[in-house]
Amino acid sequence: TIKNLDFFWLTISFILLLIVTIIITLRWRYIVNKTGIKLSVKDSIFISFKSLFAEYSPGKTGYLIVTSAYLKEKTKEDWVKIIFSTTFNKFIDVWITAIESLVGFVILFWMFGIKSSVIIPLLAILILIILSFIFFINDRLMKLLLKPFFKIVIPKKYQDNFDEKFSDFYRNLGKMGYRTILVSSISQIISTIISGISLYFLAKALGIDLP
Repeated sequence: TIKNLDFFWLTISFILLLIVTIIITLRWRYIVNKTGIKLSVKDSIFISFKSLFAEYSPGKTGYLIVTSAYLKEKTKEDWVKIIFSTTFNKFIDVWITAIESLVGFVILFWMFGIKSSVIIPLLAILILIILSFIFFINDRLMKLLLKPFFKIVIPKKYQDNFDEKFSDFYRNLGKMGYRTILVSSISQIISTIISGISLYFLAKALGIDLP
């Protein structure tokens, strides 16, 4: 019950979650700026917090659309750059989450031994990581898979010269060098670790003993 909550640990957990949100927001701003869009720290945090209500939509598609709409309203930039920045940001999320899941499975195997019931999920995650690399480095495949998504997300009134705009969308990938990917990946790993610590303190606030 609420009376039994330890509000000290609850406050610590809440503060850590705020830090995670800010880290993720600054990573997104870093990617946005790499595309040539000038976005201040203040505006990036404002847009991110306004978009949080759409975070739990299926596949986080709602979050992508809402964030893109707010960014368009704030910067008046071209939809191509805007959609690319939000899509690439979420691609980093999926990529790192898959790698973290694989590492987690390996640790569980090491601690408790291999069980047949978890071999299939492990293989699925491994395949996802491999496919993401293939997807990322293959020009034709990436264009083939991203084009339908791009056409759905971009409002119809902005779909004039669609093929040209999609080519511009894909050219933005060239601006995302290895340093951008590395910085984005490290920030995602840090935010995941902090999220785990936040959940630990939340458990303490609820009176749940964890090892």
